[in-house]
Amino acid sequence: MSNYYCFISGLHNVDIGDERITYSVKDFRTELEEVLSKTDKKIIELFYLQFENKNLLHRLQNKEIKDEDIESLSPYYLRQFAEAYIKGEPINENLSWEDQLSALYYEYASKCKNKFVASWFEFNLNLNNMLITKTCKKYNWNTDAYVIGSIEDAEFEYSDFVSRIFEENNLQERELQIDVLRWEWLEENSFFHYFSVEQIFVYLIKLEIIERWVGLDPEEGQRKFRQIIDRLKKEIQ
Repeated sequence: MSNYYCFISGLHNVDIGDERITYSVKDFRTELEEVLSKTDKKIIELFYLQFENKNLLHRLQNKEIKDEDIESLSPYYLRQFAEAYIKGEPINENLSWEDQLSALYYEYASKCKNKFVASWFEFNLNLNNMLITKTCKKYNWNTDAYVIGSIEDAEFEYSDFVSRIFEENNLQERELQIDVLRWEWLEENSFFHYFSVEQIFVYLIKLEIIERWVGLDPEEGQRKFRQIIDRLKKEIQ
């Protein structure tokens, strides 16, 4: 396992609710290229594959990918998806093409040998599925058309808090609470990972979260974040 003491020590501290960021997720990727070992680069690439997914789907929808282009796609689930899309043969007929690609992505990421990273993707899949399931029940929709995999509420540690998130009618506030939950999961589960690729992975996701909310009024943003964090900590104790 590689140790990145010097690199991690030199990173700027980030806090949820920060009003600005020192560099973007895109910039951070360029910096990591010069630092990470070959094995750890593959772990970090799992995060960036979400952008490859969007790019691939966009190119397929615009007929920019031909049969001869498929072989160059990597990792393998991108080739699998492209082949299915071009042939018009869905991998899962119940799901949209976008959700089919997401399902392949989560399946691929969950096989990561790094237990922390694999558990992060499992947590996000469960979180998303739980919110989707509640939405389907509310509007009497067929869950098969939206849920990727399955989850029982009783198996999810944060089910009570997620239920309260779902009750929030303000969509921006709801998204804010979801990101706070993600942030707290990262804090709690990365505590014993010191100067490792796991800490770099955590930093990367935190940058993404801050990017999403950087336009929020700083004072109001900090107040909202702290209120949500305090409530979350009380509910999971």
